[in-house]
Amino acid sequence: MEPRTTDIHQIFSDLRAMPDVAEQKLPEPSAEALAWMPYHPDLNLWRKALRTADLSIPWVAEDIYLFSHPASLRAAQIGYAVDADGKPLAGWPDDWIVLGHALGDPIIGRLALAHIEVLFARHGEGSWQPQVLAPRLEHLAAALHAWGDLFLRQYHQDVYDDTYALRPEFVEALRARIHAVLPPAQANVFMEMVTY
Repeated sequence: MEPRTTDIHQIFSDLRAMPDVAEQKLPEPSAEALAWMPYHPDLNLWRKALRTADLSIPWVAEDIYLFSHPASLRAAQIGYAVDADGKPLAGWPDDWIVLGHALGDPIIGRLALAHIEVLFARHGEGSWQPQVLAPRLEHLAAALHAWGDLFLRQYHQDVYDDTYALRPEFVEALRARIHAVLPPAQANVFMEMVTY
């Protein structure tokens, strides 16, 4: 079942209600955390849609994590954009912000555009070479909803064969759903996240 709406608030509300999706509410952000936050209207939309909480969604091997609390977003930059002392790391553009990760591979918001473009990069490749995962945050939300509806609601996470490989019928059903909510190139990137 695809989301009934393209409203990112409603999509995340429905996703939060899915089995095993966990929301971590944190205390009100400090002035320091708020001062650190880069400004972008879509980043504010992201934070409101996630209710300034962090979300973990069951994924292929472990959960996918999404961050919207300013303190969590700031901490998520360590090892990607900055080192443990907060010093910028080479090779990470200033207009990228880590919004989450899947198995340590960052989900990046590119802030330089009118609407945040969502990128995905594999770590450990020597340099960051992200691919566009979703043209907008709303597309990412719709793809995650499609994943959750199929993986959590329909299959109840029972998608592996005896060798712990994803069953082909699940992969094909997911591919069809993801291609319904993402442009073809981005749908392929999403599927690579799942099947890599």
